[in-house]
Amino acid sequence: MPNPPEPHQAPRPRCWRLKPLAVDGLESSIEPSRERLTLGRSEDNDVVLDGELYPSVSGHHTLVEFVEGELWVEDLGSRNGTYIDGETITRTTINLGTQIQLGTIGPRFAVVSSEPLSQTMFVDPKAMQATMGKVSEKQVHELVQRRAVRTYVGVTVLCVALAAVLFWWTRDAMRTNKGEMTATMEEANTAQRERDAQVSDELRLARGVIKQLQELNAIHEEERIERERERESLTQALKERVEERENAAEALGERLVALEGTDEQGEEIRRLSRLIEETQADLREARTQLTSFNPVNLEQARLAGVSHVRRTVVLLEVEVALINSETMELLYLSRDSEPNFDGRGIPVIMESSGSGFCVDENGWILTNAHVANPHQGDLLAMASELPIATQTSIYAVFSGTQERHHAELVKVADDDIDLALVRIEPFMGMPHLNDFNLESVAPEPGGDLYLLGFPLGNFALQEGRTVIASTFRGILSRIVDGSLQVDAGVHPGNSGGPITDPLGRVIGIVSSVQATPEQTAVYTIGYGIPIADASSIWPPTDPQATEDE
Repeated sequence: MPNPPEPHQAPRPRCWRLKPLAVDGLESSIEPSRERLTLGRSEDNDVVLDGELYPSVSGHHTLVEFVEGELWVEDLGSRNGTYIDGETITRTTINLGTQIQLGTIGPRFAVVSSEPLSQTMFVDPKAMQATMGKVSEKQVHELVQRRAVRTYVGVTVLCVALAAVLFWWTRDAMRTNKGEMTATMEEANTAQRERDAQVSDELRLARGVIKQLQELNAIHEEERIERERERESLTQALKERVEERENAAEALGERLVALEGTDEQGEEIRRLSRLIEETQADLREARTQLTSFNPVNLEQARLAGVSHVRRTVVLLEVEVALINSETMELLYLSRDSEPNFDGRGIPVIMESSGSGFCVDENGWILTNAHVANPHQGDLLAMASELPIATQTSIYAVFSGTQERHHAELVKVADDDIDLALVRIEPFMGMPHLNDFNLESVAPEPGGDLYLLGFPLGNFALQEGRTVIASTFRGILSRIVDGSLQVDAGVHPGNSGGPITDPLGRVIGIVSSVQATPEQTAVYTIGYGIPIADASSIWPPTDPQATEDE
């Protein structure tokens, strides 16, 4: 947590406002209507952020409030955290000029002053009173002249005084306005430089991704041409084999007919009969292989297999809540970060999502361990001195449907294998794999494969409440350290989804995406776990599972 700044480092905030830094959908300045502001995606926030533009922002993400002369920022238990000048915080004081960011890639706001630019000047004239007695006409004339002179002098002095006041007031206002304009211009220049730097980084990343895609396309085209040549060569060899077997079968038949009219039957006829049967079997196999190499049949088989697997893919929604291990009451976090069971503040619940797929008719679903059993260390650390337990709820939604099925975590693989097995209650017409096994092997490096899952979970575009799994086509780049490296679209939310070969046979499970040293994701390079590694959790050995089966 960052230390509060020393008094001489930054001015203490008195009148403050939030300035969005290139945040779409918001005004250029946000004036607080009260002493506090909440920011998040929910409609009851003071600052409502668009969930489609900023999916990393939580429903209630951050609180900014002015308390006893100090400005405080508090993270409201968001999934991706609140950052002050690049460091994550729970609750801390801030000063003018501080930058607040919602998540590592979320929107940013600057805390700036809203002091008035000028003050109102008041000039109160003094009432003048005079009395006159009975005097002569000459005295009256002299008195009038003296009064006229005094009036003229008074008016002149008053005008000079007003002019001086107006001059000094105008100069101070110009200085104030100049200072405000200079500060505003500096803020605008800083924001523009930040936007330019962000755009430059995004352009550089986009160029790198485009270059990678171009290289992958070139590699794919070369591999496609090579596979086409190999297929043509193999097809020609199979045609020659069929012709050869047909000629051999015809010759053997003629030989057998010739022997039937002689005394040389016996063992020779039996040998020729066996040869004819073997040749006919070989001929049938060769014709089957030749038919399977027909491009139309290959494409139909590929689409049918992948489509069958896609129907079995499920979106897994996981909620982990902290409860009192004695009373089972839900844990809350108050505005001053105090854990309590009294309902003060917001409930301590972590939400996440991922993918999985149903492998048999009994409702068994394979997925990643980090999807079904997410890390709970940060949650437990919030209330380590309280009687705390975790309560995990898992729901599965099949692709093409909207019904949520309650799921139960049954088993997690060894620590070094990121796999888990969950189960739902089977129902009529439940999609599942018909011939799932752990013996399907990956194609050779460069071979085609498919990834299926739910990238970004519910944040991605869906048809109302109906969820639809995505299909990504790519290649197997290599097998390294027991993992399948795939060059295809891999995004958060794909984890736990199946990887299939072109015929729809499951060869692995998506587990992670490649990251750069700067901790940015390379979404065209991902990794999967070979399906054979699921042998520690499949087939299930749970007694209840055996009873159900």
